[in-house]
Formats: sequence, C-alpha cells, structure tokens
Amino acid sequence: MSDEATSKSGNTWLYVVGLLVSLPLCYALSVGPAYVLAIRGLAGPLNFKEVYGPLIWLVNKTGLGEPAEAYIGAWMSLTGTSIR
Repeated sequence: MSDEATSKSGNTWLYVVGLLVSLPLCYALSVGPAYVLAIRGLAGPLNFKEVYGPLIWLVNKTGLGEPAEAYIGAWMSLTGTSIR
C-alpha cells in the first residue's frame, strides 16, 4: 500500500472515533438548553422525559445527580429561567 492510502485509512479511524465520542457528548450537553426550552414551553412537541430518558436513567444509576442539577441550574441562571 502506498503511504497516501495508509494515511487516509488512519484519518478515517480518527473521524469514526471522533464521531462516536462527540455524538453522546452532544446529547448529554444538550440537556441544559432543552430543559430551558421545555420549561419555557418553547420546545413544541418535545417530551423531555422521552427524549432524555436514557440520560435521566444514567444519572440516577451513577449518582451524578448533583453535577447534572448544577449543569441545568447554570443554564437556567444563564437564561434567566425560573421554575413556575
């Protein structure tokens, strides 16, 4: 194989690994903005518990409740949103 073909193959793995890491990370980080939109009633037909059910389950099983609440609280504070 030429160096160019080997180089392209190596780059493909970087893209695949990057995608496999970034998609769950983006899903987890989107919970803050989505919660703010759901509280404000701007999420449309978004059912928060259905969309973020796996993340809620993971937080409950791993004991990451406090960091998750702090993250959502930061988004609520940043956007000036309060729970009615």
